[in-house]
Formats: sequence, structure tokens, C-alpha cells
Amino acid sequence: MPYPSETVTALAGKRWTVNDKKGREIYLTHERWDTHIIPPENHPEMKDYEEEMKRALQSGKRKADARQLNTYRYTKDFGTDENGERVRIVVIVSDKSTENADGTSSENRFVVTAYRAT
Repeated sequence: MPYPSETVTALAGKRWTVNDKKGREIYLTHERWDTHIIPPENHPEMKDYEEEMKRALQSGKRKADARQLNTYRYTKDFGTDENGERVRIVVIVSDKSTENADGTSSENRFVVTAYRAT
């Protein structure tokens, strides 16, 4: 089910775009999804949690990464799975937004990776 702040677009290779709690636009590219998140050697379990990724961005907790400038960790708990294990989704977002010479800003926030934490 689509969320009100979600825009589905194929422009620039975007898989989807959502807004976080503060209205910041964040997007996931097909490239990040296909080559960085769901490959077997990375986080293939995320195939089952794509909607939860969106919800983590829209309503999860946001925390700045202490080691990487302009990188943020969004987390959200989704209860437990069928085995009784906690479902916590973590989404890492890079913020490459810039201020232009005319005082306007160019927003560029994108998902770097996502995983299920235990």
C-alpha cells in the first residue's frame, strides 16, 4: 500500500522516494537495491522488508553517524517475526545536499544500504 509522502518514479534510476518525519526527501536507486542491498553476499533478507524500509525512513529514529559526515542511520522496530525474533530495520542514508550560490539548496539524500538488525 503506497504511503502519502511516497512518490514512485523511474527518473534517474530511482526505485522509490519517500519523505522522513521532517519532510526530507530520500530516495533508493535500482542500483543500490540490486547491487548493494539484496545480493546474496550482502542483505538478501531485505527482499522481504522493502515496505518496512520505507516506513523506517518515514517514521523511524534518525541518528547522525559519528564516523561519517552527512550520513544518518534510520531505525525502526517492527515487533517479532514468526520465530519470535525481533525485527529491527536499519537504513543508512547519505545526505549530499548542497547550498547553491543563489541561496537555494539542491537536495540529494539517498539510501546507501539497509539491513535487518537483531
